[in-house]
Amino acid sequence: MNELFDEYNLHQKFKAIIKSKPMKNSITKIATVITLLLCNTFYAQNIITVDNNVNSSANYTSLQTAIDNAQENDFIHLYPSETSYGSCTIKKKLHLRGIGHSPEITNGVGATIASITFDRSTTPATNPTGSSISGLIISGISTIYSSGTPFSFSDIVLENNRIANILTATSCHNWIIRGNVITGYVSIETNNHNWQFVNNFFNSSVFSAVLTNLRNDCVVSNNIFLRSNMSGTSYVIFSNCFNIASNNMFIAQNATVTAIDVTSGGSNVLLSNSLSFNTTGTTLTDLSGTGNYNNTNPSFVLAPTLTSYSVTNDYHSSNATLLGTDGTTIGIYGLNFPFSKRGYSFSMPYIESMTILNPQYLQMEHCKLI
Repeated sequence: MNELFDEYNLHQKFKAIIKSKPMKNSITKIATVITLLLCNTFYAQNIITVDNNVNSSANYTSLQTAIDNAQENDFIHLYPSETSYGSCTIKKKLHLRGIGHSPEITNGVGATIASITFDRSTTPATNPTGSSISGLIISGISTIYSSGTPFSFSDIVLENNRIANILTATSCHNWIIRGNVITGYVSIETNNHNWQFVNNFFNSSVFSAVLTNLRNDCVVSNNIFLRSNMSGTSYVIFSNCFNIASNNMFIAQNATVTAIDVTSGGSNVLLSNSLSFNTTGTTLTDLSGTGNYNNTNPSFVLAPTLTSYSVTNDYHSSNATLLGTDGTTIGIYGLNFPFSKRGYSFSMPYIESMTILNPQYLQMEHCKLI
C-alpha cells in the first residue's frame, strides 16, 4: 500500500537535489540525473516495458502478456500510444505505470486501457492486493471473485489517472483514490471499508450519483465535483453514503440546479468546510454541516468556462480565505498535495525540456524534473 507514498517521497528528493546549489560542471549534472533515474529504476523489483507502437523495442507489445509473465510486485511501464492496450486482468500484486494521462511531450497522447479487472476467481485464489496504478487513461476498473467466496481486494492505490468508472464487488478495503480525473461514477459494495477519495477532480457526466455506498469510515476530502451537462434541480453527489466529506468544492453549471444533493438513497454525510457554487448565478440551498462556503465563487486562477476539466485551466483558488479543516486550501491542492493536471506519475521522472548547446554537452540548467 505504501509504494506510491514512497515513490512520491523519492521523487521529491530527486527534485530537491536537482534544484540544490549549482554543480561544478555539466558532466557532474548529467551523472547526477542518470544516477537518480537508475536509483528510481532499481527501487522496483523488476521493470517491464510494454509498447504496442510500430517497431517497438519494449519487452512486450501486449499488456496482458506482460501481466501474465510478470512476477509479484513487478512494475509495468506502458508507452504512450494512439492505440488502446485493450482490457486486462490482474491476478497478482503489480504496479502499472504510464507517464501521464495528458503528457505534454506527446501532445496529450497517453497510454489507454479499456478496462482493468482485479481477479480472485481462480482456484486456488490469486491475490492482487497491494497493487497500484498511476499515470494512465482507464475506461473502467472492477473486481471479480468466485461465486460464494468473497475474497478480499485490499490496499489498492489509484493515483494520477484519468478514470471513467470504478465498480467493485464485496470485501474491497483500504483503497486510496488520489489525484485522479474521474469522468463517471464510483460504486462500491456496502461492506467495503476505509476508502479514501482525496484530491480528485470529478467531472462526472452521469445522471446518477457520483459516489455510492460509502460507509462511515470512508473519507471524501479536497475534491472538486463539477457537473454541467444535466437537467433537473439537483446535482446528486452521494447515494446511500454515510461518510465524512470535508474541504470539497461542489460546482454546478446549469441554471435549473438549485441544490447539491448529499441525501439521496438515505445518505447521511457529514459535510464541513466545503464550497457550493452555481456558475450561472442560481442560488443553491445551503449545504448541511459546519464551516461551509455556501454560494461562494471558488475564484480559480484560470478557468474561463468551467464546462469540463482542462489541463489549460489553473484550479488554484485565488481566495486565500477558503481554508479546509487542516488549515490548507480547500479543493484539489489542499493537504499539501501536488495535484498534477497532466497526471504525471510520481514514480517516473519526466524531462519537460532540454537545451542542447552542441553535440558533446548538454545544458542541464533547462532540464526540469517533475
